[in-house]
Amino acid sequence: GRRIGESATFRDELASLYVDAQAIWFMGYQGFAKFARGQASPEHSVLKLFGSEVAQRAALVATEALGVSALDTEFHGMGEDESGDEMPWLKRYLQTYGATISAGASEIQRNIIAQRVLGLPRR
Repeated sequence: GRRIGESATFRDELASLYVDAQAIWFMGYQGFAKFARGQASPEHSVLKLFGSEVAQRAALVATEALGVSALDTEFHGMGEDESGDEMPWLKRYLQTYGATISAGASEIQRNIIAQRVLGLPRR
């Protein structure tokens, strides 16, 4: 019977997402600065992995905050809605799984980071 904003768990999750979003923002600046100087920019592999996982967590937090009302969603396919309306959070959450698979699965990105950024041997 309480408001979602009164939940300490929800506030902690929201704060964590904010901090992660700031980290992504600054890591992106750092990577693009290196790229502009002609240097290698391993930050972009980290951004792909971390960014897709943060987006997935954000959509999950929003969907959970909506509770059962998140289930009141019409799906007209998984493409973008051409009506210009906001995409429902549940649909966003489901689509985030595609982001962790397309353009280099999260596991592939982890291997790239391990080898190229951390210098670990290939497994």
